[in-house]
Amino acid sequence: MRKYLILLCVFILVCGTVVYARMNVGILGGSVPAGGGECTWFGSEAIDRASSASAEYTVIDLNNTSPLTGNVTSIKVYTTDTITGAEFACFTDEGSNTWTTNGVVSGINLAQGLNTLTGGGVDFTSFACSTGDYVGFYVPAGGGAIDHGTGPSTGWAYVEGDLIPSSSYSFDTSQIDHELSVQFCVE
Repeated sequence: MRKYLILLCVFILVCGTVVYARMNVGILGGSVPAGGGECTWFGSEAIDRASSASAEYTVIDLNNTSPLTGNVTSIKVYTTDTITGAEFACFTDEGSNTWTTNGVVSGINLAQGLNTLTGGGVDFTSFACSTGDYVGFYVPAGGGAIDHGTGPSTGWAYVEGDLIPSSSYSFDTSQIDHELSVQFCVE
């Protein structure tokens, strides 16, 4: 009997640890602890994709808007090369392909591959985001590019030049069925 009780205790301990670990790394519900609270990721998954978005364009990912109002506390981005001076913003859709930035973070340096920014030199204090906002970025000249791929998705809006920040600016939305490799975490 004692043997079965020990096995039962080990089983409960292991199962409880697995569930707790999954909740903390975002496997259940897509939330992870960051900045002292719970955050929710939005945008498109930051993974290695077949193509990349060119430098010197401001691009808005039209997939998966922010589910809540708060501050962005972390960014995940997958790049094809090293990027110096990237800018990221939450964009509000004003209708008729017109966009305005909400929160902004700039001067971000990225390594080739997957980058997860959670502070450490990145000032997220003014990176506000509202429910329904979209992920956006700008890569300056001479930088690398952010990965994107095609598939069943909404696409992106873009305009040549640096429009972070911007106010009531018209973007081209002809890039359908594309996903960018950029995610924001809002809490």
